[in-house]
Amino acid sequence: MCFLKTLKMFIKSLFTAVMLLFYSVSFSQGSTNDSKPFILDFVSGVSYPLGDFKSFSETGFKSGLVVNKKFCNNISVGFNTNYTALPIKSNIGVSNEKWHAFSLGVGPQYQIDINKVFVQFYGHLGVSFLDIPEVIDFYPQTDLVLTSLKEANSSGLNTRLGINIGAEICKGLRFFVSTEYTTSYNGHINYQIKDVTNAIDDGGNINADIVNNIPFENKDFSFSTMNIQFGIRLDLGNTNQKATSHNASRSNRSNNIKHDDSDEDSGIGQLEGHSANISGRINSVNDNPNDDLDGEDDNIAKATSHNASRSNRSNNIKHDDFDEDSDSSAYSLSVLKVLVEMDINRDRKISKLEAKGDLKETFEKRDVNKDGYLTENELKAKNQ
Repeated sequence: MCFLKTLKMFIKSLFTAVMLLFYSVSFSQGSTNDSKPFILDFVSGVSYPLGDFKSFSETGFKSGLVVNKKFCNNISVGFNTNYTALPIKSNIGVSNEKWHAFSLGVGPQYQIDINKVFVQFYGHLGVSFLDIPEVIDFYPQTDLVLTSLKEANSSGLNTRLGINIGAEICKGLRFFVSTEYTTSYNGHINYQIKDVTNAIDDGGNINADIVNNIPFENKDFSFSTMNIQFGIRLDLGNTNQKATSHNASRSNRSNNIKHDDSDEDSGIGQLEGHSANISGRINSVNDNPNDDLDGEDDNIAKATSHNASRSNRSNNIKHDDFDEDSDSSAYSLSVLKVLVEMDINRDRKISKLEAKGDLKETFEKRDVNKDGYLTENELKAKNQ
């Protein structure tokens, strides 16, 4: 009989746990855009009876499953299912049956995160189902009944208040310890007891006739326990939303780049033509660099117009990728040649000693700020 009751309660707990797990996983997979994940807790530990319940029970076992749904950074709702089994007090001369309790509940939770450590407070309200064993306590070495509790099944409201303290082991996995108070409002558990103090003489012997005439008193208690638990927490929801969004953005940029490949080919060909033109004309810069500075307006306009059209077509490509092209257009072909040939120390400006030809003769006129150097802006201003 005891085995069948235990098996029945275990099957109930297992079925509920599986259903909760299936629901949480299915829902989390369906809500791929939800940045607030589901969290699954597996807990197990010891259960200590409280109050008058301690007179009928010893320390037992408790296990549970909790599905947590976050709604903001600190607040969530927990759905729990729990199973508790406690043995009957060893000094009561009865069979080895146990107290069994199965419960379902839901309630708010508040969590504080400190780096990888978290502290969570919770309060759950639900229903509980109790399997109450038969308890008969006899006076030692007699058949006189002192305490009687009838076998029964009971159901009612259940309350759980607790705190979880844990730390992250790795991404998506946490370990925690928990302290929890639980009590069941099942109309209380009724039992009968006799006060046989007046039936015991000075020698410690009990008078059976007096005991039989003493009426039973009706009392009750609630199924209340304090649970110390250890648990594992698993994150089941969409915790990689940022990474997914980033990858999607990269994919879109790749598509846009691919779409413009045909346009870019023509642009690259034109750039290669300009490069060849630069190489051919740099050789003559030493003879008359000033003429080069004064004769490239048309090329500047063409290169600038071409690069502007390329920039408009490729607005999905990172702007910094074309900084070098923009610089070469801004310098113009003539400025580029002058800098290449005359900027000996590569400081992007030309001193009077480095200047040659007509540029040296017009150096003072070009040197607007009179610092002894011709900068890029001064060269371009002169060209314009």
